[in-house]
Amino acid sequence: MQPHPELGGERVLGIVSPANLRRLDELRAALKPLFPAIDLVAPDSLEHLGELLSRSQATHRLLLAIGGDGTLHQVLRHMDPAAQVLGLLPGGTGNDFARALGFRDGCSAASAAAQLAGFRIQPSDLCTVNGIRYINSAGFGLDTETVKVREASTGLLHRNYTLAFLAALHRMQPFSMRFSAQTSAGPGGDQAPLSGAGSYYWVLAMNSRDIGRGTRMAPHACLDDGLLDMILLRGVSKLRMLQLLPQALKGRHIGREGVDFAHVSRLDCELDAPLESLAVDGEIYPCGEKLVTFSARSGALQLLR
Repeated sequence: MQPHPELGGERVLGIVSPANLRRLDELRAALKPLFPAIDLVAPDSLEHLGELLSRSQATHRLLLAIGGDGTLHQVLRHMDPAAQVLGLLPGGTGNDFARALGFRDGCSAASAAAQLAGFRIQPSDLCTVNGIRYINSAGFGLDTETVKVREASTGLLHRNYTLAFLAALHRMQPFSMRFSAQTSAGPGGDQAPLSGAGSYYWVLAMNSRDIGRGTRMAPHACLDDGLLDMILLRGVSKLRMLQLLPQALKGRHIGREGVDFAHVSRLDCELDAPLESLAVDGEIYPCGEKLVTFSARSGALQLLR
């Protein structure tokens, strides 16, 4: 394999997740021909990861997350988007963003490196929710409750996202919310305002297509259009929610009763009471605010894809 045509001569920092330490030799053998100046590191805590990435801003052009969506998210949080490139070699359990980049589930380090050889640096959207960067998905409601169920459980509820989703739906009630958004530009380049109010189970602002290990919540999402796919699941009956689930697994829920959808550059959600937490790329963050703002900046992230 030849060195990468754009980054083969650059210093590269490979951040190896704990789950991938067992294949460190395999990773080094697969990546060294492509990135001869790669340094592989395995942070022992999130604090250590933050320190390594902060120091890397002056030394490493490419940050290669070697793991799943959570590893990629943590690297994005601490990188310098103006000076560094973000890349991914998949090795997680969900791999939702890896799937959007075209990686096959369960691919070997060698086959993933071969795909990376064909990737180029491309301007991509940089998304935030209340100032927290994200690359795949952010939301609250059923999203946060499902993650909490999984984190508090063992066995099937921990391993199976769909079962955790059903358990979360069973115990939660819809919440009241008002929202306003800027929709995608029309023929004249202007953005049209959109607003509404009601009861909801779930608010999602997607940059990529999948969530929860392959549930295609945003089948038409694009990584470089400067827009988020806004999906609001209204407070319909729980029976109706159960009917929507198999449609969502196949990406066929858009336009159905109880689902509000739009391409937006910004989404502001105002709740009656402070929101306890947000789900950001599958991670739970405390919130404590009544106003939640999602936004996308076109071309603000340099992504290897």
